[in-house]
Amino acid sequence: RAPAMKVVADPQKLSDLLKPHDRSDSPGFAIGVAVEGRPVFRRGYGLASLDLPVLLTPTTRIRIGSTSKHFTALAVFLLGEKGKLSVDDSIRKHMPSLPDWAEPITLHQLMTHTSGMRCSLDLLSLTSDVMSKSDALPHAAQIALLEQLQSTNFAPGTDWSYCNGGYALLTRVIESLSGMSYGDFLREHIFAPAGMYDTMARPLDTDFVSGSATLHVRQPDGSYRRGLFGPEIGGEGNLISTVDDMLRWLIALRGRRLGSETTWDGMLRSGTVQGGDCGYAAGLVTNEWRGIETIFHTGGVVGGSSQMITVPSLELDVIVLANSSAVSAAALANQVLEACIEGLQE
Repeated sequence: RAPAMKVVADPQKLSDLLKPHDRSDSPGFAIGVAVEGRPVFRRGYGLASLDLPVLLTPTTRIRIGSTSKHFTALAVFLLGEKGKLSVDDSIRKHMPSLPDWAEPITLHQLMTHTSGMRCSLDLLSLTSDVMSKSDALPHAAQIALLEQLQSTNFAPGTDWSYCNGGYALLTRVIESLSGMSYGDFLREHIFAPAGMYDTMARPLDTDFVSGSATLHVRQPDGSYRRGLFGPEIGGEGNLISTVDDMLRWLIALRGRRLGSETTWDGMLRSGTVQGGDCGYAAGLVTNEWRGIETIFHTGGVVGGSSQMITVPSLELDVIVLANSSAVSAAALANQVLEACIEGLQE
C-alpha cells in the first residue's frame, strides 16, 4: 500500500458518478460500497424486470455467475476441515467413474483452472444447441460428458485455461461427501453463518424465485430479450445474491471468519504452472491494481454480470450486480474504486 493512498468514499461523489445510469426505463444494476465493514453507499439503478415497473434495490436477488466459484471452493475446504478430503486429492479418489486422464488431476487444480481438463460447458456449447433450449439439460449431463472424454487439453499443472467443468465436478464432490445438495450445504455452512439469508443456489433461470431480478440481453436495435441459460448449472455459477448480502460476505472474507487460517491460506494460494504462479487462486484472483492489492472475482451470465472486489489494506469493499448485458459490472467497479481512493498510481 502506498503511504499516500487513502479512502474518500463520498456518497455525493459516487451519486454524481453514477447519475447517467439513473433511469427507470431499462434494466441496470445494484451497487454497494463499504468502508471498514460499514456501508457508505447502497443504490439500485434501473428496473428489476421490464415486465413490471419495479426498481432494482440492494436487496434484490441477482445472479452472481462465476463469482459463485469461490463459495464452491470454500465448501470443499470446509469438507477438508471435517476430514472428508484433502484439496490435493486426485479427483478420481472421489469420482472413480472418470477416465484415467483424471488420475493426476487434484481438487486444487480444478479450483485454479490448471487441470488441463476440457470444459463440459464449452463442449456443450460447441456441439449442440442445448444452450438455447427451454427444456434444460440436467447438471448430471455435464458429468456424463466428462466421463466420456478420452484426453485433456494439456497435462495438469503445465498451463492455465478457464474451465467451468472443473467446478461441475467439485459440485458433485461436495454433494457426495456431505450427503446434502450443493445449495443446502452452502446455506448451512456458509450463508447462514455469514448472515446471508437472501443468497441461494438457483440451478435454472426458468425457476421462479421471490425477490429476484430478470436478466436482460440487449439487442442491436436497443430492445431487450430475456436472458436464459439453457443447461442446469451448479457450483460453476448458479448462485443468486444481493448487494447487502455480498457486503456482509466481504467482511467475512477479509476477516477470514469462516474456516481456519489454513483454509484461507489455501483459498488465496495461487495455482502453479511450470513452477510459477498462474495468478488464479481458489475461485479468487489476487492482483495489484494501480499500485494496490485487490481480491476479486467477476461473474458473467446471459443478460448480466457481477463484480466483487475488496481492497484489504484499505478495508474498502465494492459489489456490483447487473441484470443487463449493456452494463459491465467490472468496469463500473473500477470507476468506483477510482472515485473512492486517493493516490492511485497512474
